[in-house]
Amino acid sequence: NSTLPQVLQDAQVSYDVTQALHNVLLKEDGLSVPAHIVGPSSVASQAYHGGIMLLERVLTKTKRDGVAREVVADLQKLYKHLGEHDIVLQLVKDISSEERAQQAVQAELRGDYGAAVKMYEELFDLEEIGQLAPTALETEIWQENRTVCLRNLCMWDVLAQEIQQYVAEDLSLIHI
Repeated sequence: NSTLPQVLQDAQVSYDVTQALHNVLLKEDGLSVPAHIVGPSSVASQAYHGGIMLLERVLTKTKRDGVAREVVADLQKLYKHLGEHDIVLQLVKDISSEERAQQAVQAELRGDYGAAVKMYEELFDLEEIGQLAPTALETEIWQENRTVCLRNLCMWDVLAQEIQQYVAEDLSLIHI
């Protein structure tokens, strides 16, 4: 059981291997993998359905609100990859009650990436001046979604600047 998380964390794991591990985990109640590994490994291997099933099982068993919100955040990413926009919108409402964040996700889902970027930037501005107090998870989701929108708009200069700034803030991210 201790090697399962490591295998799933390996970004080089194929769809077949990840899906097989998902199937084992779904059938054997005694085996488990931390929820924070399931979402990213499912996205990396494109094994969305198995990841959704595992995360939904975790969600039904968890009692801690912080864990549940993180699981819901991972679920919305998986459903987004499957194009399940209605489910994504409902999960976003579960994570954030901020209507402007929900509108930004709606814009992103309909392909209006420019409008979504503008809305995410407005959310960050409101947070900076103290008019919004989002959780760390909400801020992380906004930043991830904004980055996806910038990538879809091919705004490589902006993305490069942000990566340089991010790395400059935390030099431990550089692995030589």
